[in-house]
Amino acid sequence: MLTEKDFYDYFAEETISIGFVSTHKPEEPQLLGSINETESEEFHKNLLADFLKHSYYSPQHFINTKGRNDLVIHNGKESRDSVGVILEVKKPSNKSEMLRRDKLNWECSLQVLPEE
Repeated sequence: MLTEKDFYDYFAEETISIGFVSTHKPEEPQLLGSINETESEEFHKNLLADFLKHSYYSPQHFINTKGRNDLVIHNGKESRDSVGVILEVKKPSNKSEMLRRDKLNWECSLQVLPEE
């Protein structure tokens, strides 16, 4: 299973200032404290959308579902703006579809590839 360190190592190429991280860090405990393994995927998708809206992307980016994609972040403020990020959300208890360090070739990891 991926650890927090694995996640940060994977995205280490992305440069983020300490000021940016410390400004948005207060939203993290609320997200992590709201995770409930017995709740649905939809429940967790809403938690993640709220977290992203309140901590990083709103009001510069529109966040919602799009077509069959669980959650997307648009490159602008409107739903008609192009999609910049596609998120595949799984409930924490769904171990069979959860991304793991030894099994990165899952649907959710493949969806980070740009559509052309």
